Amino acid sequence: MNIDFERMRVFFTVAQEGGITKASHKLHLDKSSVSRHIQILEEELGQKLLFRSREGLTLTPQGRYVFEKTQGILDQMRSLHSYFDEPPEGKIKGTLRINSTHALTATWLTLIMSRFIEDHPELRLEIMASNEPRNMTADEFDVAIRPCIDNAPHLIQEPLMRWRLQLYASKEYLKKFGTPKRPEDLDRHRLILFGDSSMNFPRSYTSWPLYLGTERGQIRKPFIVLNSVPGMYHLVQSGIGIGSFAKESPVFKRYDLVPVLPDLPGTEVEVCYIYPASHQFLRKIQVFRDYIKQEIAAQGC
Repeated sequence: MNIDFERMRVFFTVAQEGGITKASHKLHLDKSSVSRHIQILEEELGQKLLFRSREGLTLTPQGRYVFEKTQGILDQMRSLHSYFDEPPEGKIKGTLRINSTHALTATWLTLIMSRFIEDHPELRLEIMASNEPRNMTADEFDVAIRPCIDNAPHLIQEPLMRWRLQLYASKEYLKKFGTPKRPEDLDRHRLILFGDSSMNFPRSYTSWPLYLGTERGQIRKPFIVLNSVPGMYHLVQSGIGIGSFAKESPVFKRYDLVPVLPDLPGTEVEVCYIYPASHQFLRKIQVFRDYIKQEIAAQGC
């Protein structure tokens, strides 16, 4: 049986995007060509790969199997191209695509990149912030720096650092509203919370102040919810309320904030360096990882 690789790539994109229209835009093909590729692939395999309904397209069991196998093939092909594009030694060229959360991108990652850019001027960087983990085997990203991703056996996830989140407020806020002495006192205070509907990591990273010191099943209501950590810093510094931050962040040092309930444990976020297992021998992955670890060691995170 001869299976055309291009048809498998088209099928994979349709399944990934959830529809022919989106896939056609991504592949730069007209919809009729995309549909024809899928039809011929199904005929070659003798299997139905997609269910079509008013709600859209869903994979059949056979389609799910082909999707997973194609995902691995595409990943290997991308790794093969990247390997031969890299010189065995000397300057690293090409593109390194990096994914991280909005918070890490804004308050840490972009602040420590200058020396890496100077050392590798011919390596282009694409940094994309998203709180939702992206599909790193679908030709989107090379590495991710973010909380570890569950149920991802195709990825290598190396722990980088742990950030401890604690509550902070400005001196002006505490002078105006008083200093909480016990967790229960937070009921009478203005809590500023990070929130994002796309988040796919434990809610304890963001919502823990709402449960602190409450009875089981109870939850406080935040005063303000926003999906910008820099915005949270500005609001807390302005005396608007109490927010949760990690003092390990370089940005934290720019603000004059006072710890609130400092003896409480807060919560910890483990940040990992994540990349497809098939990419572990690529120099750009290794060099960037070593640089990141050096920066973390220098910061004492």
